[in-house]
Amino acid sequence: MHSDWTAGVSVLLNRIPAAHEAGGRNRSTPERILHVHRNFGPEQGQVLSCDRRFIVLAAGRRWGKTTLGLYQLLCHAARMGGQLCYYIAPTEDQAKEIAWRSLKEMVPPSLTLRTRESDLEIELVNHSLIKLHGPRFLRGAGLDFVVLDEFAYMPADLWPEVVRPMLADREGRALIISTPQGFNHFYDLYQEALSRSGWAVFHFPTAHGGYVSANELALLRSSMDPRLYRQELEASFELQEGRARLQCDQCSADSRSPAAGGHGLQRESHVRRRCPKGRRAMSRVGRNCASEQQYVRNDGRISSSVPGTEGSCPPRPQRRGPED
Repeated sequence: MHSDWTAGVSVLLNRIPAAHEAGGRNRSTPERILHVHRNFGPEQGQVLSCDRRFIVLAAGRRWGKTTLGLYQLLCHAARMGGQLCYYIAPTEDQAKEIAWRSLKEMVPPSLTLRTRESDLEIELVNHSLIKLHGPRFLRGAGLDFVVLDEFAYMPADLWPEVVRPMLADREGRALIISTPQGFNHFYDLYQEALSRSGWAVFHFPTAHGGYVSANELALLRSSMDPRLYRQELEASFELQEGRARLQCDQCSADSRSPAAGGHGLQRESHVRRRCPKGRRAMSRVGRNCASEQQYVRNDGRISSSVPGTEGSCPPRPQRRGPED
């Protein structure tokens, strides 16, 4: 694990039930402060220090997305009592397999009030609850913090129709993380977040996570399909084979014409949207060509017309007093 950047939270433990408390006697350990810290790399530090309410993170495989997400949950639950924090994976079985053991190891015993194995949840001494969940049977609970891990592999309506309303009454926060899977709903949300107030967008390849060596990445590059390598290890949004690409003749001519400021790149948009030239529906991948800031190259990769917007969170405003 990196040691370039340290994240953590300090928790006041003012009433921890003693293990031998019994017989109606109200005995407890002395009041003290517990410091929960963990070392991360500088790229993970950028995400952890960002104070935006909603964060979208596209990162390569083995970058450390799940570890970062679980730690965000722990810090949020520990800072204030009575918080309800969910970690959501594509399935509940995946949540248990991927995150349950790591979460139990991450939460200090002195911070744990009780652990419910069957429910995949840990209650902290301040009565905050951290729970692992799949995308089913979510409606009803109001959340303070949620992590959607591998959102590209979840139902497209999970965020806008189910999870986002669960954050409304408590004005909860969200960390949405995934490795790309073509130009699907995760790509849509990634693009929309670039211009949304209160949102931050980050993008990191596997090489910046610190877990996979350069030699191993070179071996993977030599043995994998180039497009698959870019998607899985470089977190690049790639065209999926078999996806139809219908091109508007007028927009294609405009985008390829140097006189019109074209770049020799092909614009595309969803079939549900219409070309502003009024010709016909565009392709399923990409965005509306009237306001598009992303272009799909001939090799299937995307190029941004607004460089420098990825992998950064605008500096937080100056505050008085200590910060987390």
